[in-house]
Amino acid sequence: MKLQPVPDEAALLFDRTIVVADLHIGIEFGFRESGFVIPSQTERMLERLIGIADRHKAERAVIVGDIKHKIKGVSPQERAEIPPFFERVLEVVPEVHLVPGNHDANILGILPETVKVHDPRGIKLDDVGFTHGYAWPNQETMDSEVLCMGHVHPSVLFVDRLGLRMTKRCWLRAEFIGGGKRYGANPQELIVIPSFNDFCGGFPVNSPRSRPMGPILRSDLIDLENSRVYLLNGVDLGRLKDLMVPSE
Repeated sequence: MKLQPVPDEAALLFDRTIVVADLHIGIEFGFRESGFVIPSQTERMLERLIGIADRHKAERAVIVGDIKHKIKGVSPQERAEIPPFFERVLEVVPEVHLVPGNHDANILGILPETVKVHDPRGIKLDDVGFTHGYAWPNQETMDSEVLCMGHVHPSVLFVDRLGLRMTKRCWLRAEFIGGGKRYGANPQELIVIPSFNDFCGGFPVNSPRSRPMGPILRSDLIDLENSRVYLLNGVDLGRLKDLMVPSE
């Protein structure tokens, strides 16, 4: 089993399985409520996802949480766009799994019945565990070689000599270093998946002002300081502790 990132995309591949996280369909509706009019990006995300599936002959897809954006209830945009989105995906990828995230309340009422919705604490497929990241995974999910999670929307912050700041989405890979009292066994590695939606705000992992999101990143189970940071194009930026930027 070998997990491979799709070049220039926030997606993983293994054994003809696509893994993505944080679609946040309906985020534009939230922007409109704040006075910003932005066209829906759902069709563009659909084209990207189907393109990846076609190129790699995918037979399975795993969505690691936050299909929708509105935390409480379902927005009109989500109700209109999510059903046809997944109906189209299912025409190309016959098996679709969802590990619900903290934004996925009421998702069952708008998903096609053939989408397999799992325990929010995670699932294990082959030897890979999947959890969104906002809650502790269950032991079965942790009994895997690699744990994949979303929720964080990881990005890396760049600061030039003039103080100009820019962020880019990134992958975060960290080793598990202890079992603690919660689990009898841990995976060897954690992979934090960047958001598939380009419009999601990024969490700058190398900013001293950023507080780790979710119980796993805030725990003593992983070696976060020595985790490695990769851009979507595959560039290895090095260890997180060597990339920290000065405080503002």
